[in-house]
Amino acid sequence: MGYNIGIGRNKIIYPKEWVALRPYDVADEADRYYVQMANNAVRVLEKSAMRDFFDGDLDLLRKAGVYLSMWFEDICSNLGIWQTVNRECAKRYGAVLPFYDTSEYYEGEVNVQDLALLLWHFMQTFADPGTIINPENAGLIETAADLADLFDNEYETAPENTRLRDFIHDPAVADDWWKCRELIEWFYLYSYVFVGSFEDVTDAVEELLDSYNDMDASVPDLSWDIMDKKFYLLKIEHIFGGRHNLLSLTAAQWCGKITGNPVFDTVHRYPTSYYLYKGLTDNGTFMLQDMCDGKEYEVENNSYGAGDSILSGSKVGETVMVTNLASFKDMHYVVGVTVSEDKSEVMKEVEAKRRNDRLMESQKEIYPLFLKVSKGEPAVFVKDLAEMKAFYKQVMPKMSDNFPIQEIPTGATCVGIYCDPVVGIYVAAAAGECVALPSNRFYDKEAARKSALGFYCDADIVTYRTACILHDRDLIPDAALTSVRGYEHGRDFLHRNGRFFIDYFYECCRELDYDPYCVK
Repeated sequence: MGYNIGIGRNKIIYPKEWVALRPYDVADEADRYYVQMANNAVRVLEKSAMRDFFDGDLDLLRKAGVYLSMWFEDICSNLGIWQTVNRECAKRYGAVLPFYDTSEYYEGEVNVQDLALLLWHFMQTFADPGTIINPENAGLIETAADLADLFDNEYETAPENTRLRDFIHDPAVADDWWKCRELIEWFYLYSYVFVGSFEDVTDAVEELLDSYNDMDASVPDLSWDIMDKKFYLLKIEHIFGGRHNLLSLTAAQWCGKITGNPVFDTVHRYPTSYYLYKGLTDNGTFMLQDMCDGKEYEVENNSYGAGDSILSGSKVGETVMVTNLASFKDMHYVVGVTVSEDKSEVMKEVEAKRRNDRLMESQKEIYPLFLKVSKGEPAVFVKDLAEMKAFYKQVMPKMSDNFPIQEIPTGATCVGIYCDPVVGIYVAAAAGECVALPSNRFYDKEAARKSALGFYCDADIVTYRTACILHDRDLIPDAALTSVRGYEHGRDFLHRNGRFFIDYFYECCRELDYDPYCVK
């Protein structure tokens, strides 16, 4: 979350710092109240059983205080955010919250289970890479109970933030792209649902800067104008595509579920592509044709909202715009940086993208061939490159000689070959011995007890769809979460909450990502 909260002598969060995260400029009585609650939450965390997690990091403590107070503001102001969490969890996982017993749970009020899940999500977001926090951690539960006492004592008298509620539920977004986009951008960057999102954007920008700083001296320096455009593009990619949150939804999808407004279902961001300018329409919009797939789009001329045309110097049938488009109702808008190029200058890039698109499309043909050879199983396991090539020859008799073969790391004894309807065949040299397929002669129960957890939380091993299949078919039965209550308890807890873990760590969900051909 993009909190620019200063470190004062008394470790205090100030109203001006809180209001910087709001869609308005001046704090009112309700804002000042929730600032105080944020400060109170910080004091609870400083003395809590989880204080070692924060390790004296005042900035992190304040982020947590603001995050928790925003949640309290939500349930007291009927914003509908946490209600959406309850509703979606019930639909997906059969309970209003994952992990915890909700037999005694009061929706719309303060519950220890709420604070436990919130605290787990915050800590998991800011934990060291590769760290998996057990949601049953005793200190976490104890801290959640202390926080629940703090908020429950204030619940009956806490003020409503009507300004924020009106902003989120403004009916004008149904007919106004700019209001719709403003809500989506605010929700991604500053709502508590997307804790850590601001850091994600800034980290991406820093990585981009580092990559340019590491360039060979012979590469000409990029102008700041070009750099600004790339930074803006990164921001747009995150705002419209980022999905690291409890439900693994984009900000637009969240807004649609919270408000019930179907207009958010029409919001879709298209990947960067090469669009040929086809000319103006009679109503002042203009037409762009994607040079890679031939599709045409009607685009709002004032896409940047400044009242200025973005067509300066453009020539029909010659100018190519390298940009992103977003749909809103029946219209399209430019949402990324637009770089105008001459048609002849970009044809190599267009052809390269076409080849890649054709390769991805061909995976639909490979998938049924894979299943035929694997006898319907989601994976095949081999010991070396020779066995891999032999399997490829069975799947693709005519293509295998030219099909790219992934290198096998030295010392690998079990290599998993998986297949997905979208990405096609792919290889994983790790954790193959953890998959309990009857055909897997390399299966090792002890190795699985140590390493199979990766299938639930490491999206670099297999694709989301494959992880779901392995879980649904109980093909990783020995995977376990480390628990002080023993291996069997940790195993049962993980499998009971397996769908949530996979959705959370893969940043995907069944309704949007499992069926590769569903309309999104």
